[in-house]
Amino acid sequence: MDSPLFIPLVVLIAAMLVSRLISERALGGLSREQKGEVIEAFSTLRQAHLLIILVLLFVVTQSPATSIVLMIGYFLGVGIYSYRKLNLMGIPASYTRSYAASLGIQVVGLSAYLGLLFRSF
Repeated sequence: MDSPLFIPLVVLIAAMLVSRLISERALGGLSREQKGEVIEAFSTLRQAHLLIILVLLFVVTQSPATSIVLMIGYFLGVGIYSYRKLNLMGIPASYTRSYAASLGIQVVGLSAYLGLLFRSF
């Protein structure tokens, strides 16, 4: 593919898939009750997450500097909120670490996407 968006997009999609696999594997290590608690506790966040990322990616085209700051702030906020909430719920530390790793991979993928995208233009 000759499009300058192809490689950045592949990197982003790959990061999101790896992140998803880590999250799903981590959920497999929880009891049924814990799975239900986690899914219920983060249902609203999960629904809003994709929409917020799409909006932020749109903002990239309008104001790259602002969007990068917003994305970093968003992911830091989600990470801190999630970590605290999981700890308060008494979810095992192994799940919390996997969740943090999954979120970290999303941040790395999004950063790589933006870096490759800006370098292409």
